[in-house]
Amino acid sequence: MKKTILCLLLISLLLIPLLVGCNNEPTEELPDDGQTEQTDDPVEPTYDPKTDNEAVATLSMIADGASDYVIVRGKDASPAEVTAASELQAYLKQISGVELPIVTDDQAAIRTEIVVGKTNREADGEFNRKKLGDDGFTIKTRAHRLFLVGGEQRGTLYAVYEFLEAYMGCRFYTADFEKVPENKTVTLNAIEGDTQIPTFAYRMLYWYDYLNGEGSSEFAAKRKMNHRRWGVYDEAYGGSPAWAGGYPAHTMYYILDEEIAAMYPGQRQPCLTSDEVYDSLIANAREWIEASPGATFLSVTMKDSTSYCRCEGCAALEEEYGSYGGVMLDFVNRVAEELGADYPDLWFVTFAYRGTDICPEGIEPADNVIVELCTPYECARHPLETSDECSTTRSSVPFNQNLESWYEICDNMAIWDYTTNYYDYTISYPNFDTMRQNIRYFADSGVTMLMEQGNGECISLEFGELRSYLLSKMMWDPYMSADEVEALMMEFIMDYYGPGGQNIRDYITVMQAASEDHCLFMQSNALDMYDWKGEAVQHHEYTTVPEGLTAEMIRDYENVDWSQYIYWYSSAVPRIISEGDRLFTAALEAAETDEQRARIERSYMQVHTLRSYYLYGEQNKTSNFVTQLFGKGIPAVFGDEFSEQELSTIKSGVTKLIREQVANAYVAYNRDLAIKMTDYGAFFREGGLQAYREDDPSLRNYANLPTNWK
Repeated sequence: MKKTILCLLLISLLLIPLLVGCNNEPTEELPDDGQTEQTDDPVEPTYDPKTDNEAVATLSMIADGASDYVIVRGKDASPAEVTAASELQAYLKQISGVELPIVTDDQAAIRTEIVVGKTNREADGEFNRKKLGDDGFTIKTRAHRLFLVGGEQRGTLYAVYEFLEAYMGCRFYTADFEKVPENKTVTLNAIEGDTQIPTFAYRMLYWYDYLNGEGSSEFAAKRKMNHRRWGVYDEAYGGSPAWAGGYPAHTMYYILDEEIAAMYPGQRQPCLTSDEVYDSLIANAREWIEASPGATFLSVTMKDSTSYCRCEGCAALEEEYGSYGGVMLDFVNRVAEELGADYPDLWFVTFAYRGTDICPEGIEPADNVIVELCTPYECARHPLETSDECSTTRSSVPFNQNLESWYEICDNMAIWDYTTNYYDYTISYPNFDTMRQNIRYFADSGVTMLMEQGNGECISLEFGELRSYLLSKMMWDPYMSADEVEALMMEFIMDYYGPGGQNIRDYITVMQAASEDHCLFMQSNALDMYDWKGEAVQHHEYTTVPEGLTAEMIRDYENVDWSQYIYWYSSAVPRIISEGDRLFTAALEAAETDEQRARIERSYMQVHTLRSYYLYGEQNKTSNFVTQLFGKGIPAVFGDEFSEQELSTIKSGVTKLIREQVANAYVAYNRDLAIKMTDYGAFFREGGLQAYREDDPSLRNYANLPTNWK
C-alpha cells in the first residue's frame, strides 16, 4: 500500500510542469536562423600562472591580520624545500600572527601565491637551475606572486632565509638569539630579480654555534654554511658533504694498519716512499670509502707535526721538488690516481701545512686533488695579501707569494684559516680589521673551499658570536665594502648587547689600536699581542702613607696585607684594561634586560683575562712602592718615631712579605677567574681543557700566566 502511494506522488510531481505549460495564451515564434541561442553562462578559462605577467608594484601579502596568500611547494619537493616552506610559514606567522596555508603544486593555482622551490608554477626557462647550482637562488616577483627559488639541495632554503633577513627584517645572530619584527601588515615592493650565487663552493665555520646541539644544522643553514668536517648537517636543512671514514684531517693517525702505524709512533710521520705505507693506506681507504657511500671527500693528510721522514727516498724527492710539499703531493697523486679510477666522483684533499705548505716545483696536483693551504704561521693582525711586508712572519715564504705559486699549479684550492687564539680562547683577538680583507683576497685567488676555524669547542668569552656572524656574511659575499661590514657589526652589537652597545664597539676600537704595531698568531701570548705601556698616573704624593696605616701596624707588619697598597703612589695600567673596565662598566649600566647584562658580563671576561697577564708582570714592581714608603712616606708622616735601624729591619721584612702576598693574590685572582670560566662552561685552551678542576684544583698552576695553567 505504501509503495502504491509513493508511485502516485512521483507521477503527480512529474505532471506539474506539463500542466503549468498548458495555457491558452499564444506563444511567440523563434526566428529560424539555423542557430540555437546559448543560454548557459560562458565557462571561465582555466587560470595559467605561467602566463600571468600583470604589472604589480606592491604585493599586499598580509593586511591587518588576514591574507589571501598561500605557500606553494612542489608535490615531490626535496627535504630542504619542505623545510623552506615550513620555515617561511613559521616566521611569517611570528611576524604577523597569520599562518599561511602550505599547498602542493598539484592543486589549482591562484593569483596570490608564494612559490617555494621547484614547482609547475614557473614559466619554461624562468630560472636557470644549472647556473644556480646547489646553493644559489633567485628571489623575484611576477604579477601577484613571490618566487623563492634555488638549488633543490640548499638554494631554496637559503632563498627563504635571505628573504626573511633582507626583506622582512629578521636577523639570525646566534643559535639562541634572533630578531623577528612584529607587523600585522606585510607588503612587498616588486622585485625584478635578486639572484645570489656563492663565490666559495664549500663554506665552513668552526665556531661553537655551527657545530653543537640539535639546532646546529638549522643555524648553519640560516647563516648559509654548507660544510662541516666532523659529522654532517641534517638533510632537512640541506645536508653537507661527507668525508670518507668520517675523518676530515690528519688521517695518517688513523688510516694505516696497526702494524704499519706502530713503525711510526706518536707524532712521527710515516715514510711517503714506502710501499708498505702506500699499500696499507690504499687498502684501508677503500674500506673507508665503501663504508661511506656518497662521500664527497677523502682526506689524505699528515699528522699534526713536522717530524717528517728523511729516508733516502723521501730526501731525494724533497730535493727534486724543492719542498716536502712535493713529497706529500707525489704520494697523494698516486693515491688519487689509483682510487680515482674506481671512485670517479671522489675528491682527494691534502694539507699544505707545517712543512708541506711551501709550494713545490716540477709537480702539479692531479685533477681530482684539492690542496688545502693552512695559515698557522701567518699574522692575523695584518692582511695576508701583503704578508711579505710583515717582518715577523713565521713561514720561510710569505703567504701571499706562496698562495700565488699554489694557484698557478692547482685548479682546486682550499684554505684553512685561523680566527682565534688556541693558547687562550678567552683573550681579546684583534683581527676584525683584517677578516674582510683576507676573505676577499681568498676569493680573488680562486679559492673554492674556505674554512674559518675558531673556537668550536665551547661558548665564547670574548666576541666569538660577533666574529662568526661577520665571517658568515663575508664568506657568502666576499666583496662587501668596509662600510657594509661596519653596519653589520653595529647592528649586531646594538641588538645583542643593548643600549650600551656603542661602548662595546668603542672597546673593539681600543683593542685594535692597542695591537696595531704588533703581530698575532694562532698561538700568541697576549703579552706579545698588545701594547702594554700604560699612562703613568700619580695617585698620591710620596710624602704620604696609605690611609689607615698606623705606626703600630708598621711595627706589626707581619699581620698587614701590604698587597692592597702597591698602587698607592702611582700606577700605569695599560689602556686596553683601563678603557676596557670603563667601557664594559658603562655598557652594563645601560643594559635594559637580564639577557643583555649576561652577554656583556660574559664578554667582559676577556678584559679580566687580560688583567691576569698584566698582574703577572706587576709582581715585580713591588719594590717601587716599598722604596717610596720607607724612603719618603714614613719619615715624612711619622718623623723620628722609627729609628733608622728599626725602619731598615721592618723594610726588609715588608719587602719579602709583600712579594709573597702579591704572588698569593695573583694565584687567588687566577683561581677565581678560572672558576668563572668553568662556570660558563668554557674551555680556556684547545683540546677541551677546563680552567678549573674542582676534583683536583692542584692540576692548575695559577702562579703562571693563563697560557701555562697546566
